[in-house]
This record gives sequence, structure tokens and C-alpha cells, in this order.
Amino acid sequence: MKISYQWLSEWAETKLSAAQAGEVLTMAGLELDDLEPAAPALDGVVVAEILNAERHPDADRLQVCSVDAGQDQPLQIVCGAPNARPGIKVALATIGTRLPGDFKIKKSKIRGQESFGMLCSGGELGMDETDGIIELPQELTVGSALSDALALDDSILDIALTPNRGDCFSVRGVARELACLTGVDMTRPFDASAPLVSLEDKPVIRIEDAADCRRYAGRVVRGLDRTAATPLWMAERLRRAGLRSINPLVDVTNYVLMELGQPMHAFDLSKLEGDICVRRARAGETLTLLNEQAIELNEQSLVIADKRAPVALAGAMGGLDSSVDEKTTDVLLESACFTPRAVAGTGRRFKLSSDSLQRFERGVDPSLQELALDRATNLLISICGGQAGPASIEEATAWTPPQIELSAQRVQALLGSPVAPEAMVDILRKLECTVTSDGALLKVTPPSHRYDLNEAIDLVEEIARIHGYDNLPGRERRVGVALSAPRADAASRIRRELVARGYHEAVSFSFADSGTDDALNGDSALAPVMLDNPMSAAMAQMRRSLWASLIPVWKHNAARQQERIRLFELGRKYGKRDDRIEEIECVAGLISGLAQPEQWASTKRNVDFYDLKADVTALLGDKAEALQWSDQNPHPALHPGRSASLLLDGECVGVLGEIHPRLKKPLDLPHSPLLFEIQRRVVDTLELPKLSPITATPSSRRDLALLVDQTLAAENLIQYVKKQAGDILREVRVFDVFTGDALPKGCKSVALGLIFQDFSRTLTDEDVDAAIQKLTSGLEREFGAQIRD
Repeated sequence: MKISYQWLSEWAETKLSAAQAGEVLTMAGLELDDLEPAAPALDGVVVAEILNAERHPDADRLQVCSVDAGQDQPLQIVCGAPNARPGIKVALATIGTRLPGDFKIKKSKIRGQESFGMLCSGGELGMDETDGIIELPQELTVGSALSDALALDDSILDIALTPNRGDCFSVRGVARELACLTGVDMTRPFDASAPLVSLEDKPVIRIEDAADCRRYAGRVVRGLDRTAATPLWMAERLRRAGLRSINPLVDVTNYVLMELGQPMHAFDLSKLEGDICVRRARAGETLTLLNEQAIELNEQSLVIADKRAPVALAGAMGGLDSSVDEKTTDVLLESACFTPRAVAGTGRRFKLSSDSLQRFERGVDPSLQELALDRATNLLISICGGQAGPASIEEATAWTPPQIELSAQRVQALLGSPVAPEAMVDILRKLECTVTSDGALLKVTPPSHRYDLNEAIDLVEEIARIHGYDNLPGRERRVGVALSAPRADAASRIRRELVARGYHEAVSFSFADSGTDDALNGDSALAPVMLDNPMSAAMAQMRRSLWASLIPVWKHNAARQQERIRLFELGRKYGKRDDRIEEIECVAGLISGLAQPEQWASTKRNVDFYDLKADVTALLGDKAEALQWSDQNPHPALHPGRSASLLLDGECVGVLGEIHPRLKKPLDLPHSPLLFEIQRRVVDTLELPKLSPITATPSSRRDLALLVDQTLAAENLIQYVKKQAGDILREVRVFDVFTGDALPKGCKSVALGLIFQDFSRTLTDEDVDAAIQKLTSGLEREFGAQIRD
């Protein structure tokens, strides 16, 4: 938010410079983003008066003006502005002046007529653009420097407000904060009395939705001069606040918005019919907004309506059909208090952003409406004339402030500073809180403009801010040595393992495109969790698989000619089961392209299922021994012949494999990647490796070539061997699988390599032969396996 420091100083006059005030505000939580001059240096630009203006003899669109610039003789200036005429005060750039853009004014001859300077428009001075040359107030002194006459020696503070400080979204709000921090009194620089009422017109206002609109105030003003122009002082203050001057009706409401923080709106009274009603929209109603955007309303939309239809989207923007224009002479001024809940999501739902919406989303003071209405009415009548009717104020729900009990001892303990209870009371009263003290217990009632003060800890923060964080004593803290959190260690280990195997970590939103997520989880037992106000249509629901986030990232990289892609992500997936939302932490990965980086001495080969399985096995570490690999009940998004499940005590805790061919077209995949997803609880609970002495005893290897049914999974053979071989079996692996005409129909050959070793003694051939005999007998009995010669 941009604020003129001169304007701010009218409310809280301190002895600080703009930079010093910005530093004070920053240290209290209102961060100064930028500090810039209100206008560029305009040395040589003076206030002048046009004495005479005649048409240029050789150019129809030029005038030769005689201009009084406070010098001994009038100056001749050739000017092309259509509004150049005798009697008006103007801005004259004299010879030698440098205007913004490094444009130097020189004596010139234009179509044969000499010109000794230039009459300037607002844009040429670095101010708001004007139609023609800028017209200055008549009370300015001819010959005075323009920067002095318009008080351009000003600074603009650009303050970054946090969402909880809606009370500071105005000059008054920042001044209140600055006055509290510096100890000066805050003043109101205008007469707050109600305008003279000379009309009997009093609008009838009804509030149907009392929970969302606390107060609504309105007043009729008739007989406005539609030819009146916004005074330069107001237009200039709006410019310094980052707003463009439009016309007096709009400018007055914007001025009150910036000054007091109360959003307002002016309706053309002739375009309204009947009473004003604050209600929810009805099915099928539409509204064309001031920005000419046509929106379709629903039952969640809070609107302002007349007898016929909605005329404004409450808290956001007025309607085009009831807006003021150059013919407007009678208006209805609106000043309302909509709750943050009432407008929450309105901007995202209709893709809107407005100054009013920003303030209502953060909370507007429910006691401010009448003051703002009176201020706007007085300003409007002073500029455009007219007559005002009585204010009509409808209050649906009275604001009830929270009653907070605060222990002075607790404050001191939290701040680590002996702040006296009397100082706490003084600070809270400066913040306009009502405070009663019962010894060390304070009973505090926050002011109506502080929506963010609801609990004792909120008041502790306020005391710390105003007391000054710099004034809190520093203390040496003794930190003991402690082990890092096991969960953090697990996440780091997962990252290290996967990065070591060539993966890159992706960090994605937990939201997913409905089409992608449904395609990957169409048969899932978990229903999708839909978002009420998604960031975009491509993020409409919470993901049920991390694959829904990884696949778009993979497609983005594949479209940029990346031949080898390996991605992983640590995160949560979400789903709804029996109206209960579940969150499951997982680690997921995706690989595609070359199995190894391209190298001259190796043959190119694309990744396959076994490359992915090797990565998952390495990630699982020793935990892999407790898991069972299964090709039964394949995941519906994976190729049934190139996928597997990980089972822990019979429960599926992970899946891996190549994406199903049927998804290639619906998901617009350039080719088929391989994916895995494992629940974090499996990977996080890895046990520390057990230390054992290096043994001097030799190992013994035996190979078994088994003829088995071709549908039998090798995993079943491995698990059986591990269970039956006893403690002397150190390792078992598949080193060959063979199928062909040389084998009986429906059979395949699986070759297992078995390594035996006893750490306490050297195994004899008889020991190993006995183990092999036991295994072959058991394999034949369990699976019908036969030993191949």
C-alpha cells in the first residue's frame, strides 16, 4: 500500500523523516518495501497564467499564448493544447528546464513563431496524464515554483502489510500505528460533523443475510454539478497512493477508502428501483461488473440488489448498469461492513481483484461506516454542490468484542523481559484497547478495528511490538547436544539414496488435475477430495497419488528433449473413505529414457522394470528382506505384466512398474515411463545395520537350475529358499531365466545362485550337500520343481 508522508503527517505529526518513520514501522511489523519521491525534480517549472491566446497564423491546431510567469515581461509560448485559454493558471517549463525523460526545454521557433518555454501536461511532469495542459488552482501565486505550490517535496511510503493487519490499510490506520510507536497524539485533520440535511429522501435498506453484513449505511445526494472537476489536491493525493483520478464521484469514494480504510460505492440513483437489499443471489441471476465482466451468480454470492436485480457484488465491485457516468446528478452513497467470511473466495471464484475486496477480506472496522459516509458526503458536496438527505443505517448484527484475560507474569516469561504491568497497560491503551487491572491480571477488550486480537498470545505480541523488539534483552542460551529427529534423518536418507542413483527431487503442489488423477486412480478405494476454491481448473482436487504431480513434471522435461529423466518426490496423497479424509505420506519416483548416461564405451539401453526394481530395493535397504514382492492384483494404472506390489504382512504398502498402455493416449504421454510409490512408514522405520566381525571362514556357492511352471513367480522360489535353507544361507539370487522349445511345453528354467557360509566354522561339502538336498526335495514337493542337468 502506498501512502503520502505529507498526508500521513496530517494525522500523526512526528519529527521523523519519511525514512525514519519507515524504519520505525518496519521494526513494528509494517515493512517498508520502498521509499520514493512523490515527483521528479522539477527545477525551472513555475506557476504561470495565460494572459492571451490567439490562433497560430500558420497552424490551425496551435495557439500563440502570452503568459505571465512572474517576470518583467510576459513570455510568448506556442501551445497545441485545446484547453489553453486566457485566465487559467498553468505549469510553465522555462528555458533550461529538464523534464522527466531528460527532455531539455530550449528556445524554439514553431511554424515561424518563437516559443520561450513549454506549457506542460500532467504526464510531461511525471504526474497523472491530463487532457491538454494541467490546470492549476487559481489561488496559486504566479512565478512560484511548482514543486512548492503543489507540495511535491513529499515521499511515498510503500508498505507491505501482512494479511492480519487489515486495520492498517489506510492513512488513518498507519497513522494510528505510528502515533502509538512514537508517542505523539493522533489528530483528525477534517471536520467529522454530519452534513447539512436538506432533503427528505431516505433510502430503505434491508439486510437478509445478517451473518455476512453487519451494517449497511446509505445516503441520497441530489443536484450534483456534473461539470465539476476533481480538485488538483485530491487528484494528487490519489496519484501518490497509486490511484488514477477518474471523476469527482469515483475519486471521493476512493479518497475515503485510502484515508479511512472504508470501501464505498456510489450508485446512480436514477438507475435504481425500489429498496436496497443485501441478500444472497438466486439461481440464474447474472451481473455485469464495472470492468464489463459478466458473471453468473450462485447461491453463495452475496449481492446488493434493488427491486429488480443485483446491482453490485458485495464487497468486491459495483455493477455496470447502476454505475455513475457523465450524466449523473443524483447518487446513493453506500458504506457497509461485510464480514471476511462473506467475501472469502469471491476474488478467486470470479477472477476479481479490487481495493475493496482486499480490505473486506482482512476485516473492516464495523464502527466506521457512519463516519466514512459523512466524510464522503461533505467532500462530494464541497466539490460538486448538491443537497444531502439523512443517513439510513441498518445494523443487522452488533459487533461483540472478545474479552481477554492476560497474566502480566506470563507476558514477562514469554518475552524474557521484566516489562512492568503498568507499561503493559499503557501500551494496550495506546492501541485503543479497554484495559482493567486486577493486580497482575489484566482484562482487555480490543478495539473494533483489530480483528486479529482474539487471544492472550495476540496481546503478548502487541506488547512486544510496541515495547520494541530491540529493547528486549539478549540472553545467552545453552544448547545441549541432541540427536536429530529420526523422521528428519529418514527423509534425508531417502533423498541421499535417490540422488546418488541419479534422481532429481520434484517439489509440487498437493493439488492435481482431475482428469490426470482420475485416470491414475480410477479404481481406487479412496474418493477424491475436491477443492471449493481451486487455484485453477488444473488444480481442482487433492492428489490421490504422487504420480499425478510427477507425470506433468516429466512431460515438461520430456518436451524439452531430455533423454534421461529420473524424478522423485516426498509428500502426501489424499483421499476420502466413508466421509473421512485420509492423508498418507509417500515417496514416489519416475524414470524414463536411457538406463545409464550416454558413454562411448557402453551400449545405449532404455530403462526397464528391473532397473526400477533395483532402485526401489536399494531405497528399502535391509527392510527389503521383510517385504514380499507380488505380481498378483496389479495396480490398474500399471502394465499387468511389468509391475509388482510390495507387501508387508499381507498389506500392500507400495507399487512399481511401467504405466499401462491404455493411459498413454488419455494422458498424452510421449512414451511409457516407469513409476513407483511406497508409503513412507515403510521406508522411515529402517533398522540400524547390525555390526558383525569380519569372518575368515570361506563361503561356498551352489547353483540350482529349476524346471518350473512358466506362470510361477521367481519371488516365490526365493522366499521358500530363504525360509528353508537355515542360518548358513547368506544370499540367494536369480542369475538366469530360460524359455524355449528345448523345454517341456508350459515350463521355464529358473537358475538360482546360493551362497552358504558359517561365521563360526568352515562348512564341509556334507553340510552344503545336506542343505541342497533339503531344498530340492522341498521345492519339488511345494512347486513341482525339477533339477535340470
